[in-house]
Amino acid sequence: MTITFSSTITANVSTTSSTFSSTTSLTFSSTSSLTTIITTTISTTISTTSSTIVSTIRTIPDCDIFYQESFYSNGKEPYAIAIGDLNKDKISDVVISYANEDKLEITLHSSYGTILSRRKHNNNARALSIVLGDIDSDGKRDIITVNLHGNKYSIGMSLYIENNSFSVPILHQCQWNTLRAVALIDFNKDENLDVIAVSGDASGVIYFLRNTGGDRLTCYNNNYYVSNTPLAIAIGKINGDAFDDFVLSTDGHPTFLTFFYYHGNGAFYQTTGKQVSFASSITLGDLNNDGYLDIITTSLYHRESGILFSEDSLSYSSHVLYAIDGYSKSLVIADLNDDENYDIIIGSVETNIITVFLNFGNSTLRPRKTYNVSRTPRVIGLIDANNDQKPDIIYADERSEYVGVLLRC
Repeated sequence: MTITFSSTITANVSTTSSTFSSTTSLTFSSTSSLTTIITTTISTTISTTSSTIVSTIRTIPDCDIFYQESFYSNGKEPYAIAIGDLNKDKISDVVISYANEDKLEITLHSSYGTILSRRKHNNNARALSIVLGDIDSDGKRDIITVNLHGNKYSIGMSLYIENNSFSVPILHQCQWNTLRAVALIDFNKDENLDVIAVSGDASGVIYFLRNTGGDRLTCYNNNYYVSNTPLAIAIGKINGDAFDDFVLSTDGHPTFLTFFYYHGNGAFYQTTGKQVSFASSITLGDLNNDGYLDIITTSLYHRESGILFSEDSLSYSSHVLYAIDGYSKSLVIADLNDDENYDIIIGSVETNIITVFLNFGNSTLRPRKTYNVSRTPRVIGLIDANNDQKPDIIYADERSEYVGVLLRC
């Protein structure tokens, strides 16, 4: 079996192999501003960087083959990751921001499971949060970010142009003090993606920026408020109708989830619902195959993950808790074992462990699996890094210089 992750390194793996290491020099080239996040600069700086990949092969108990963990050194302290098909080739691409850099890194992958190109984009600001979505309705994903310039916050938008390049980022500023995260939703049902931004302080404001179909967003006057500092937001059809709703967690002990159900004409019905022990991160998914979205959480203050199983379109079970190996602020869901059930993958902010719960699909989970990795997986995401149509796990540790990928068996 041959596993190829970069354009210049191929690992030939036999069933009797246990470990190996290899280094290579990767050349990153580009022609213009790739899939960057938000930036105010008019031109894009392209840099050539040398990276080192170290690979370790380990067996997974429930699999007949191996998984490979790969690291490449690109920039110091990776902070936020967004994954999506940026150039419409049906292959996952990656955008990464760094804690102490004003540049965004955009990596395009090829259909052969190799790195097609990696580019740096001058951002002139730190990107705290990244989402990808087709803002200008041209069929290609654009890059939207929360930026921090000194002590000022903005929403940035880089539009896909052509030839894997993006426009000069357009900055938007409304009457906010701080921002923590950004999400996309068509809140007025005009078939244009609008932007939700949540404050990063106790003012508890949820801001809406309306997309009128051009290259600008308009600050929407109809803001919403919660009683404490917002922590995480998730979008989905929570009450089972045809419209997107969203749920928000806030700081506090205990934490309450606030639900925003679409009410029509760009408005949402707001209700404070379930109490949870804490929710640093939220993900929505139908874990028990009843047709309703369940809520999965992690905590920065308790070594546990929790699930609120939806009992109908508007009510949830109590918070079912599962012990994990470390505090966490990041989780994702994916079908890892091809049984058509969403499984849960959880990062950690204190250990070098990724926790996986395989899901039976009937409101029960298998005992947790833990996978040791070489850095702390503070931020995690999903990517098909080797184009084998299976979800791989990408993770970053903002205190190191590494981004890691676990290739699924």
